[in-house]
Amino acid sequence: MKKLLIFMLMLISTLPASAKVVSGARDSSGVKFGIRESFTLSNMNQNPELFALLFNNRGDVLISTRLQPGFAAGFALDIPVLESLHLNLELKYVMKGQRVIANVDAGSLDNDFTLFERVGYLELPIQPQFRLNFNENTHLNFNAGPYFAFALHASECHVAHYEESGKKFDVIEKLYVLSGGKADGPGLANDPVYASKADLLRFDMGLAFGLDLVVKKFHIGASYELGLKNNNAKSFIETPGYIANPFVEPIKNRTFCFSLGWDF
Repeated sequence: MKKLLIFMLMLISTLPASAKVVSGARDSSGVKFGIRESFTLSNMNQNPELFALLFNNRGDVLISTRLQPGFAAGFALDIPVLESLHLNLELKYVMKGQRVIANVDAGSLDNDFTLFERVGYLELPIQPQFRLNFNENTHLNFNAGPYFAFALHASECHVAHYEESGKKFDVIEKLYVLSGGKADGPGLANDPVYASKADLLRFDMGLAFGLDLVVKKFHIGASYELGLKNNNAKSFIETPGYIANPFVEPIKNRTFCFSLGWDF
């Protein structure tokens, strides 16, 4: 992301110095409609040390969380207010999630475990846009504002590789984790922590910030989405002997977006 921002600043420095950059005049260019596509990198802001507690007394454990790659695609509406102030609205599908990677070395057991979490959202960012107009065909947009999202689908994929007593085998398990479902497995229905709930709530909201360079009708940009809402459907209930569990900790989306777009 830093390299992209440096590239944008270098490109801006080559633009004509005589440009009328900031203007409070009314913009009569009219509403513009466009398409946007993005490559995303996201996680759920969870502490990897908490995951290690799940492997208590199982030997040496190395835990890390990784950014989960994904994509976004949708439509944008540019509503002019002033030449240097616009309102940017988007309606898009966004794939978010995270990866948790664990390695457990417990004597005869060597277990490599990866958890893939993927959530597909229908998202609506509403962003006031401050615009620097360098010439008729080139401008730089600073976007900041709230976003609202509704999860359409979600899944967890557990991929484990075991090596025990000279034998090797893999286990792959896929779960569907949106609220409204029931927890699977023996005893979970009576567990006060799980309470027969799925993992994730459907509604999300937060703030989005970004830069967008426009040359004629072509857009290139980078943005960051800061989720403000806890999306964990499971709640902590104090129970005797309870050990901190990452699966009842807050889940908040954190997403980088690198975008390309075109206006019609």
